[in-house]
Amino acid sequence: MQARMPGCYRWIVRTSPIRHMRQMSDMRTTIDGVRPMAKRYRAAVRAMNVTLERSRTALLAEIGEWRRALATVNDTGLLEPSGCPGWARLEVVVHVRAGLQELLACFTAGTALAPDRDAATYWLEFAPGGGGGTVEGTMWLRRTSSAYARPSGAVRHLADVLDQTEHALGGLQDATVRFQGHVLSTGDLIATWAVELHLHRLDLLVPYAEASDAAMLARETIEVLADGSAPAANLVAAERFLLIGSGRVEPTADERQALGGIAARLPVFG
Repeated sequence: MQARMPGCYRWIVRTSPIRHMRQMSDMRTTIDGVRPMAKRYRAAVRAMNVTLERSRTALLAEIGEWRRALATVNDTGLLEPSGCPGWARLEVVVHVRAGLQELLACFTAGTALAPDRDAATYWLEFAPGGGGGTVEGTMWLRRTSSAYARPSGAVRHLADVLDQTEHALGGLQDATVRFQGHVLSTGDLIATWAVELHLHRLDLLVPYAEASDAAMLARETIEVLADGSAPAANLVAAERFLLIGSGRVEPTADERQALGGIAARLPVFG
């Protein structure tokens, strides 16, 4: 069975031509450009609000880890498979770069509207079975990645965007902003990106620090969306829990038993 992927597709699906046409249709029934929550996502999920200081600290640390990770891969290594089924490491790099550029663009999109998503409910639209053009998205990503003369060109491009993101985070204030048709606090929005970057760093298949702030945010997000608490770390290792909870791997029989009731509600991303 092929693993189901989380944020691997969140930026691509949002910006594909097919998705764009759907969004334009949705806009006819929105107020101030903010889409209402789709009925299939009205299931109760407890709130997860993250302070800007916590999420900023996590994302800044994750940016540093990305720099260290990128320094360990060469052109040949970037062409090898990643943790995202069907994606090379190069495609993960390009995906992250494009997503961070979208994030940077929203920092000036402030609004007086109340948030309609938080650090957990943002991910509801990427729940398993929630739809999305994964094949189309992968093809777009491959075409975009092939535009670089060498894979290292994509790394340099991402390095520039990481610098820009780091700089922008330093001056970011508590506010509400528009992002992908929703409104989030800056703290919650940045938290989703700390989670996204951490999971994609796993996809690069290089060593990482399990106890990082971003890893803890990812664990909390998965627990909130699954409406439960993960077992003690000695029952299911931290990295394995993130991989299972984000749909990257299937749990073993022993892991299912250790996870208990929460196992049936994983993965929470799709």
